[in-house]
Amino acid sequence: QLNMTDILLIQPPFSMPDKPYISVPVLSAYLKSKGVSVAGLDLNIEFFREFLSPEYLHVCLEKADIRLKELESSGADNAQYKIDALKKLLTSVSDNKELLFNLFGSPRPSNSHAFQLFKCGLSLACFPYYPEYLDFTITTGYIRYYSQFKKFSSSHILKSIQRETIYSGLMEPIINKSINKKKPFCVGISLTFPDQVLPAFKCAQIIKSKFPDIFVVIGGAFVSTHMREIGTAEIFQYIDALVLDEGEAPLNHLVSELKKSEPDLGSVPNLCYLDRGRPVHTGQHQPVIVNDLPAPDYGLFSLDRYIVNHETMALLFRISRGCYWKRCSFCRTEISFIKGHSSPDAELIFQHLKTVIEETGVSIIHFSDDAAIPEIMEHIATQIIKDKISIKWVANFRFDNRLTTDRLRLYKESGCHSIYLGLESLNPRILKLMNKGITEDLVTKNIKVIKESGIPIVAYMIVGFPTETEDEARESFNKMYEMRKNNLIKKCVYNVFEVASSSPIATNPEKYGIRSIPYDHECDLLPPSSRFEADGMSREKATALCNEFIYKLDQLK
Repeated sequence: QLNMTDILLIQPPFSMPDKPYISVPVLSAYLKSKGVSVAGLDLNIEFFREFLSPEYLHVCLEKADIRLKELESSGADNAQYKIDALKKLLTSVSDNKELLFNLFGSPRPSNSHAFQLFKCGLSLACFPYYPEYLDFTITTGYIRYYSQFKKFSSSHILKSIQRETIYSGLMEPIINKSINKKKPFCVGISLTFPDQVLPAFKCAQIIKSKFPDIFVVIGGAFVSTHMREIGTAEIFQYIDALVLDEGEAPLNHLVSELKKSEPDLGSVPNLCYLDRGRPVHTGQHQPVIVNDLPAPDYGLFSLDRYIVNHETMALLFRISRGCYWKRCSFCRTEISFIKGHSSPDAELIFQHLKTVIEETGVSIIHFSDDAAIPEIMEHIATQIIKDKISIKWVANFRFDNRLTTDRLRLYKESGCHSIYLGLESLNPRILKLMNKGITEDLVTKNIKVIKESGIPIVAYMIVGFPTETEDEARESFNKMYEMRKNNLIKKCVYNVFEVASSSPIATNPEKYGIRSIPYDHECDLLPPSSRFEADGMSREKATALCNEFIYKLDQLK
């Protein structure tokens, strides 16, 4: 095994184009601390660098021009909306051509301009593949992948592997080059978002077809949430194992086993693999003690590969695992990475944060915890001020009595740029059903002191909770609208409610007034469902209200 890497960790498409996701840097840091040699491939950004390369965009532009001429000369009655859409796209490309065709060049445009260029470039690059396409939401930085295949279906995953897709041709040379250079005997693919599922398994198939001796394992939030009860053996044609829940200790143990002449996969915790033709699960393992986790290894990736300058990049950083509340009825509270809450010592977190800032040169941090702990954030803020570290940061908080005036002023002084709050509803009955542990009085009090501190608030709202009536939804919205109009809230994000697997609502739907939850029989991977029958408003009404509320809030800008 001379000059070989133990494990190559891959972040597959489709994820954010402006930063590496945190999962692989966290795994890499731990494995390296245990003496494992690790290499990384952000296949997500490397794919986009090819997909939005000047050469490829020129080809797509020529195809779009030809198609426009065909449509204009066809005289077909139904062609006008296609002509209008193509003209709009081509005008947008023409207005931004120089910068668009040099998206990854130097100097980089501002973040907001880079996001707009990226969205425009995606529209052009996807043109030849329509109706398969990628959509980019500028406000969240998330990619949505639309195709004929269902993301929550093992049979559709298997079908997608055999077809040419937007990503299949471009991924293969990138993967081959990385594996030939790093020579790993194990590859770990980190699968976090539903939009990564199909590319992740295509990535595994490419590796298995060219390098059959490499052990391929897939883990991450999607696997832990949606593939726990995997019953189909066919998936294991392309992978050797799945890792459920926290991956640090299982991957370390797996690498050790694979170095033996006769590896015992049954001894590796949190593993699902094929044994005598059937998927089997090994025993649960307690997650690594969080004080034993080093700072995330962002040095694994070259930060100049992304669409923004690393000086304006907002890197993800966690102060804890899981959620300290872990009781909301709509949340996946049965899954280990939600209910298994733990947090390292506050000073250790600060030292890790300092390490990340010093090693990367990044000065914007997004604390990505489900709910940041006020006391720990106080310690971090105090140390940032004491050490004169100049950063901006944002964090997700719960509405909590511990968000005091003094703490918030300290957060602001240390560089807090925004606070994100999951509010969900402003109706007392619905809040109680959600089991959020908050009251309207607490919400009013928190918003007042946060506003007084000068920190902008981004609030998240849900419409269409089981049994919620239109009147209740409008009552909530009217209160939110007033807060937004009076500048108490900087931004409000509305979403339609979906039943999530492993949540109290999914486990006991009758308790929440749900009569039935119809699922697509092809979707065996526990998809979220917005199609359920319950008292209160219909699903169609929930969607219509959500769109209405978003529109009305947008008019306030």
